[in-house]
Amino acid sequence: MSLFIILLVTAIGIGTFHMLAPDHWLPIMALSSARNYTVSRRCVIGASIGAIHAVLSSLVALFILFLGLTFLSSYLYYLFLLSIALLLGVGIYFIVNGYLESTRTYREVENSVLAVSVFPDLAMIPLLLAGFSLGFSPIAWILAAFIIASSASLMGVVYLGTAGVGKKLSGMRAERMDYLIALALFLTAIFVYLFPSV
Repeated sequence: MSLFIILLVTAIGIGTFHMLAPDHWLPIMALSSARNYTVSRRCVIGASIGAIHAVLSSLVALFILFLGLTFLSSYLYYLFLLSIALLLGVGIYFIVNGYLESTRTYREVENSVLAVSVFPDLAMIPLLLAGFSLGFSPIAWILAAFIIASSASLMGVVYLGTAGVGKKLSGMRAERMDYLIALALFLTAIFVYLFPSV
């Protein structure tokens, strides 16, 4: 399997599973219920916030990639090693974050309103660094897939929440999504290390 396919599937998986965590969609549901939004408006808000979240995450990742290529262009092997270290480091971050979420005695998700849903995450940084040797076009496809998956996933979970599955969905534990993302990042790090493209 090629590095492009692995990174593409990982980006889609991260975009999809990350948005399933209640801390992304529950604030949208709380706000839209309080304001009596229609189902279609809730879905548009979900899709929009998912896209904004993914675009901001992608811009942060592109900026880090730009800095890495600018300052480490003559040391591409070190950029390759940095991508593996970041895949592992961000994976560890998601495990720690998942653990911390599981130990909270209460969750004030509604108080965060939409900020937590939009704030960028770091998961795309190591993916782009791992794929820097692929060139611009494959990186653009990976980012587009991440943005579409994030937007569709958040819209879908908001729709399901509106359709009466909300109580079941709110029982999902955010830390489990963090653990899935960590696993995906760890597996990607192993693949990138075993099959380098540098």
